[in-house]
Amino acid sequence: MKRDLDLVRQILLTVEEAKPGQQIDLEDFRKELPERLDEVSAHVELLDEAGYLDAIISQELTPSGPRQFFITKIEWAGYDYLDAVRDAGIWAKTKEKLKSVGGGTTLDIAKAVATKLITDSLGV
Repeated sequence: MKRDLDLVRQILLTVEEAKPGQQIDLEDFRKELPERLDEVSAHVELLDEAGYLDAIISQELTPSGPRQFFITKIEWAGYDYLDAVRDAGIWAKTKEKLKSVGGGTTLDIAKAVATKLITDSLGV
């Protein structure tokens, strides 16, 4: 599985839309991404490990599909990243810039590119 920055953004946006105290789980992604639940589960685990989300990941010994998870909140680093890539126009320009250098990148670089685009648009 490749890390998918569009999916990372979509997961963070979905969690942000939750009401305070509401836990997000795999079912919250079933309607929009029914064919990608394994990827959603894996990306939630990556985001939890990176400190972008606070999540409880199922530790089943014999999973018969995507691992279940419960996301309790977005962490500070997750909000910083989301603030940089939230706007669809900025996100499209960010992906275009990243594609020009091969597409694959880290979340920190994607955030830096988006932040630069935002500061440029503000004339800062």
